[in-house]
Amino acid sequence: MSNTSSPLIQTFTPDRWAGWSMDFIKAGYVGLLVKNGQLVRKLEPGRHFSFALPWLEQCELILVDSKIRNLEIVSQGDFLSKDQFLVNVSLSIMYQVVDPKRIALELSDPIAALTSAIKDQLGVVINQL
Repeated sequence: MSNTSSPLIQTFTPDRWAGWSMDFIKAGYVGLLVKNGQLVRKLEPGRHFSFALPWLEQCELILVDSKIRNLEIVSQGDFLSKDQFLVNVSLSIMYQVVDPKRIALELSDPIAALTSAIKDQLGVVINQL
């Protein structure tokens, strides 16, 4: 499971009464209901009920921010052009999570992964200039 230090992800343990839980997913978020480390279902915005035996099943509700977000990348001399000049780059990128399962359960730091992928591709393009 991912590190919850990302601003895209929040993890909660649902409050249960006699095994039942009522969870409300706000607009702009997607919920992932996880029982015993396994994804049970994806929850769209709205009210949802779930059942779990607290002494047998460990439940988590993971909220993933699915709103359009902005990422600033500033690079001072990290790239070389084809003629060996250092290139400074400043980018503003808008992105949106389209695969909440992958973001929450497979990537330890989704923003670092996105930044790294962008810089890798940017290096390839700049090296051709």
